[in-house]
Amino acid sequence: MNSQKSIFQDFAEFWRFTRSLSTEQREVIFSNLSSNERKKLKTSYIQGGWEDLFFRDLLDKFHDKIIKEWKFNLLLTRCQVVKGKDICINKVLWEHITSYLSQFHSKHTHYLIGGIKVEEFDKDNFKLSSVNKKI
Repeated sequence: MNSQKSIFQDFAEFWRFTRSLSTEQREVIFSNLSSNERKKLKTSYIQGGWEDLFFRDLLDKFHDKIIKEWKFNLLLTRCQVVKGKDICINKVLWEHITSYLSQFHSKHTHYLIGGIKVEEFDKDNFKLSSVNKKI
C-alpha cells in the first residue's frame, strides 16, 4: 500500500501555488516530484482543460500584439468574413499570423481563423472570404 502523501491534490492546486514563479522554476519543482505525483498532475492537467486555457491565453496575447503593432483586429475580421464580407489583408501580415498560428492545433486557432478562405488579390494583398460563401 502506498502511504506517501501527495504534495498537490491536482494541477489546479499546483498552479495556485506556483503561478507567480517563472516557467523554469515551475519545471524544477515539477521535475523534483515523484513519478506518481507527476503522472497525477499530468492527468489532472489534461482532464481539467488546462492545456486549452494556456493555449487560449497565448493566442489572445498574440491577437493583442497584432492589434497593437498592426492595428488589425483578427477576431473582428473573422466575424465579418464569416458573415460574408470579403476583406483584403497585407500578405506580410497574413503570413506572419499564419506562421505563428501553425504551431497550434486547429481546435485552438479556429476562433481566430476558422471558416476563412484565402485567395490572391494583388501583389501585396490576400482576399479573405468565407469558406461558405456562394460564388
